Amino acid sequence: ESSTASDVYKRQYKYLQGTGSYTDWIGLDESSHVNPGEGYTMKGSNSLDIEQNYVYSGAPNNGEYFIPINANEQSLLGNPYPSAIDTVRFLNDNLTLFDTLYFWVDGGCTTHALTEYLGGYAMRNLTGGIVPSVASPVILGTGDSNNIEAPEAFVEIGQGFFVDAYGSGMVTFNNSHRTFITEQSLETREAETPLNQYIRIGYENPQGFHRQLLLGFLPDSDADLNYNPGYDAVLKQHRENDLYFVIENDEEKKYAIQGVNSFNDTIEIPLGILISEVGSHRILLDEVENFEHTVYLKDNVLNSFH
Repeated sequence: ESSTASDVYKRQYKYLQGTGSYTDWIGLDESSHVNPGEGYTMKGSNSLDIEQNYVYSGAPNNGEYFIPINANEQSLLGNPYPSAIDTVRFLNDNLTLFDTLYFWVDGGCTTHALTEYLGGYAMRNLTGGIVPSVASPVILGTGDSNNIEAPEAFVEIGQGFFVDAYGSGMVTFNNSHRTFITEQSLETREAETPLNQYIRIGYENPQGFHRQLLLGFLPDSDADLNYNPGYDAVLKQHRENDLYFVIENDEEKKYAIQGVNSFNDTIEIPLGILISEVGSHRILLDEVENFEHTVYLKDNVLNSFH
């Protein structure tokens, strides 16, 4: 089955300065304009071919680009350059506006019904990245399929992402954010930060969805146990059964990434849990990185440790 150009455009949408409502998606057509730095989504063309080829033509983008956003708005942005973007540089230059990048990841959906979506948002901030809340078998390190990983420190060419703004101003893209990166150089960069320590906590709910939380000990940072812009990241969406960090006793904001300064053996990190049904609720230790200490789970109700 073939598709015309107009058919393809009917499946393209962008999302700029929205309030989180599904009705804020903007449909695109042949006369629409997508500015550098704006992201968009595109559904498949209904082709029977598994692989599809899309051609982009024109001069590569270079220089500065600005996109307006206001506090409490959400926008779908995208890397406008023919090179990767360093997330640390990009976030630091926009830290008065937002502090987390959210990447939608499909979890094996076979329907367009919103209530039956299996995907979720992977996240990246200055502390690190985490996988989305999806079924355990498709997450690297927890299942057999092993095809979903946490976002790396670089936004790839053509990659889109959401931001949730807490400040107002112009989102800035510039050439200082650009970097040439390969898989080998990425491994070298990660090896150059041995002082950072990470604990990845997992939670599996009765439906089989796996939530991962990231706790980072960052001795070269100013992060502490309070909320730290850039180092602590709020969930964009949570499930009815879910796990999260509690920071500053604020149960309304459910954090999935928390960054603090150096580790000490008396530190306690509060966790919150949502339970809406009877079933198997498991809290796991997914992984540790550069961390050799014992991790304990404290039950405040029974005053016991696991």
